[in-house]
Amino acid sequence: MKKFVGPFAVVIYDRKKDSIVAVRDPLGDRTLFYSHQKNALLIASEERALLQDPDVNDQLDETRIATYFAFEPPPFDGSTFFKDIKELLPGHLISFENGHLRVRQYFNYEFAYDSKLQSDEEYAEQYRDLFQQSVQSRLRCIGRPAVMMSGGLDSTSVAAVAARNMNDRLKAVSWRFKELASCDEGVFINKMIEKYEIDPFQFCADNEWPLRNYENWPINPSTPVSNSFRMLKERAFRTASESGSRIVLVGTASDKLYSGTKYWLTDLLHYGNFRQAIRDTVWHVTRKGIRNFFQSTAFKGSLILKRFSPNWKPPAPDWLTDYARNLLPERVNWPVQNKDPIFRSRHNHILGLFTAHNFSVEIPHASRCGVDVRDPYRDRRLVDFMLSIPLNQLYRRGVYKLVLPNAMLNILPEEIRTRTTNISLKPLHSLGFRKESERIRRLLTRTDRVWPKYVSSDWLELTPMRNRSSMGKMVDWLCISFDEWMHRFGRTIICNEAA
Repeated sequence: MKKFVGPFAVVIYDRKKDSIVAVRDPLGDRTLFYSHQKNALLIASEERALLQDPDVNDQLDETRIATYFAFEPPPFDGSTFFKDIKELLPGHLISFENGHLRVRQYFNYEFAYDSKLQSDEEYAEQYRDLFQQSVQSRLRCIGRPAVMMSGGLDSTSVAAVAARNMNDRLKAVSWRFKELASCDEGVFINKMIEKYEIDPFQFCADNEWPLRNYENWPINPSTPVSNSFRMLKERAFRTASESGSRIVLVGTASDKLYSGTKYWLTDLLHYGNFRQAIRDTVWHVTRKGIRNFFQSTAFKGSLILKRFSPNWKPPAPDWLTDYARNLLPERVNWPVQNKDPIFRSRHNHILGLFTAHNFSVEIPHASRCGVDVRDPYRDRRLVDFMLSIPLNQLYRRGVYKLVLPNAMLNILPEEIRTRTTNISLKPLHSLGFRKESERIRRLLTRTDRVWPKYVSSDWLELTPMRNRSSMGKMVDWLCISFDEWMHRFGRTIICNEAA
């Protein structure tokens, strides 16, 4: 299993021994859930499949509900939203023989920087080789694959490498904006289409704001909706399917590979790059001011708080009720106990259960639209490499993702490779909350609401709807999604006596 580099979930039945072994890939991009009932073991790729068995109770697990409202990853014991169902963790296997169940970890990452490479060019070359292998291996399919392509560095890199490795023309699915011009990346999308003669499949997304026609949203019976742009992604999946593609390559996981960059100064000092540390510090002080620099995480967080407080943990979110806070499980580092703040931050983002959940939760939605989602940035070979390189390859003097644009030299159009501005969907998100303000108010105040058990209604009511912060809007979304999931599928909660 250690030789497999792609996502997988495997179940093997030994007829002679009457035993079962189930294995999940180290990154957790394919899911396995199980329920141990009496002398039987039930296994499926989704929780809702297990709920079809009459012996599996659909009673909800309030610990998982609390982590949902706290924006925390699923509990590390494999708990799901259902008490009778457990999730097999990434890099773990489960064996079942003679009625005995055993779960163990078969894969763990070794964390250490690789000092063999010396120059930016060497790092870029190694990244380019691994990235090309990753993209090539995900192009295998019947028919022509498509790439979900915005004009950003991540998705265009996938599209460029894919186009260079195909005998046929690549298809690209993109959303465009007319009214919300600040969200549109058409200039960069067109550069890619012209350079690689890509077949474009585009749609106008001005009306795909959060909560529009919410009563018709597809909701997964296994979990509440976590993405407020659900319908935007659904439309992209459907567009790819209608074009004849069954495989969609995405670049959504790229950002996770560049986590931990706020510790750039600690990283330089730790590995003896004192001259560069001084030069980069002067650069930051000159542009941001000495006061802002000394208050930044690069200085205070890396050198003082995090270095000497490895066990420091953030407090529970202040919007949670006391009941929900008491339900939260003890926080641990995943996938290993690592006291180094740099490694801990990078590992939790790249290998964490939150990242695995956010990727795997898209699979049922994509499957319903008739496509399979593949992300080259979730290739284990590339992940191994990114965990082994120093932070100065991820961030340097205001430039993020340094190794990626270096690797894409002469591959991406220069306007994309060297762009310094990012375009976000925040205006579309804000538009949705303005247009749907009455619906939001109605959903949050419904008489049969469940969320006040876990989220403080005083906290939400403290700020008027029109003045909500980004975090306030996210909490609104969690409450609405959870209640809709509960009521649409007739879920009920039995109080957790321990809490």
